Amino acid sequence: MIKSHAHLLLAPTALLSQAIPAGLMYLTPQLVYGHNPTLAEDRLWLFSVTWLMLPALYGLFAGCRASYLMLTRSHPALAWTMIIAFCVPAWMQAVFYLHAALVFLAWV
Repeated sequence: MIKSHAHLLLAPTALLSQAIPAGLMYLTPQLVYGHNPTLAEDRLWLFSVTWLMLPALYGLFAGCRASYLMLTRSHPALAWTMIIAFCVPAWMQAVFYLHAALVFLAWV
């Protein structure tokens, strides 16, 4: 039963994964410049790029995969509703974070 509906969980997962970079952008100043710094300042750039890139790539992949699976396995009304509610925002945020990571890398 769960296996037949597992593809419906991928779209919310894609959107929730986009909260990781936002949370880390909020926590990074405390990790580096707080009273008890736990992250060395020279590691900040690598940390930022890595945690912008990974959720962005996962969000793009999971959003595309969820869209495909929902369009092929679900009722069209449910599929389009979930794509608009979960996949499109995940794609937009993932592209934003990927662009930010590429700007950090000076590729854009």
